[in-house]
Amino acid sequence: MKDLIKNILLEQTETVPSESWPGKSNGRDPKGEHVWNKQSITKSMFFKGVKLMVRYNSENELIGVSETDQNIYDRAEQLDKFTKLVGVRTNSEGLTSKILYAAIDNYEGIKNGSKTSYNQLYLRPLRRFEVEMFEDVNEYKTVYYTVTLDAFAEVDINNMINHDDDGEFHQYDWPHIDVETHEYDLQDRGIRDGSSLNQKGFVYTHTNSSNYDNEQITESKLKAGPEENDIISELEELLGNKELTEKNVRNILTKYKTKPLTEQLLKEQTISSEAEQAAISNQQHITIVEAKFMANIKKRFDSSTIAKLVEMAHYDLSDNQEIKPLTNAFGITNQMRTSQLINLIWDNMDLDEFSSFVGELAPKLQYIEITQEYAEVTEGRYVASTGSWGVDYENTACQLKNDFWNYDPDLEHIRDDSHDIVQGSERWVEISIDGNTVWEDEGNGGMPIIDNEYNLDNLSC
Repeated sequence: MKDLIKNILLEQTETVPSESWPGKSNGRDPKGEHVWNKQSITKSMFFKGVKLMVRYNSENELIGVSETDQNIYDRAEQLDKFTKLVGVRTNSEGLTSKILYAAIDNYEGIKNGSKTSYNQLYLRPLRRFEVEMFEDVNEYKTVYYTVTLDAFAEVDINNMINHDDDGEFHQYDWPHIDVETHEYDLQDRGIRDGSSLNQKGFVYTHTNSSNYDNEQITESKLKAGPEENDIISELEELLGNKELTEKNVRNILTKYKTKPLTEQLLKEQTISSEAEQAAISNQQHITIVEAKFMANIKKRFDSSTIAKLVEMAHYDLSDNQEIKPLTNAFGITNQMRTSQLINLIWDNMDLDEFSSFVGELAPKLQYIEITQEYAEVTEGRYVASTGSWGVDYENTACQLKNDFWNYDPDLEHIRDDSHDIVQGSERWVEISIDGNTVWEDEGNGGMPIIDNEYNLDNLSC
């Protein structure tokens, strides 16, 4: 029985070294500060993720996924239906890639049952490359200069300059005062012709072996997390119990079954941090620079493009390649602020300049949360809740509805049912705005709040 407990301890608490895959994802440091870091995942959960990919895909299908020319983020999103079941964050492209290649390289061994644990897996080494690139850009700048004119009135000056048919007042004919660089448009980017990928050496390596199936990665043991330490403590106490039974061990495993053994993003802290940002943005008056930024957006993009920008979540706006040059040029780095300004443009599409809004407040950010009940494949029933800051209810709610699982929702365990996958069991149960419930499902009991304005099934998305 002691050997059983030791095996359980090893399986449930040893973690995969985070250095063995590239990239980071949203997380918190020990002080609770928001940082980009790597989650930890136990070897047991990693192996389960590999088995899931092997079970539901042919080897050729997995190879096809690995060799496609799609964005690595999109590839990870495609595999999310497997990786999310073992606790992998939705934006952990590197960890997902490690699981994918482990499934490809160990496919036959897992399929025929000869490989039954993480330590039997062949794992590819992580390598570092130098890639010679090029980038063509068109840079934009504003030139400030002085023109000397003779006239009887200011109106004559304005008319002479505004109707400069002969090109008399171009900046290169007059003395310059200053030059201000605004932005640039990326024209083309790629790998230089004739260049080669220069391998810089192993970032993480495995031991050499002549027998492929016996190759094992050389890994250091990382410290266990709080949940893991709790399980270790209780199982170690059982080692001294003379009346030890397998039931004692299973009871502890059942107790912790619903607690993830991977490091998870602290949702409450994230929401609290974003709430502070939202509060600051909601109280911030529009500046002259922001008015110029909005005028540039309106001038540069047509209404269909601005409509698409309005529908985007605030964190997607910051990485949008169409407006990123403008946000960089005008120093607008707050994602939520960008969303507010884009929404203000959309609400005033008849305007070409926005100086009249200087000193006023932008459209208010609200925290919109939707809750869904669903049947989970891991033999348990949960409710999942996720939310995002947004100005317009319909756009934000549609974004949440259409991309619910990619928002890494909070999971609350209700009960265990010991069932298989239940298709079509999901139902929306609650919607709230800034913490106030605006819609509830009638099946929740009591007197539900039913306001069809917020009913997800009535939205046009």
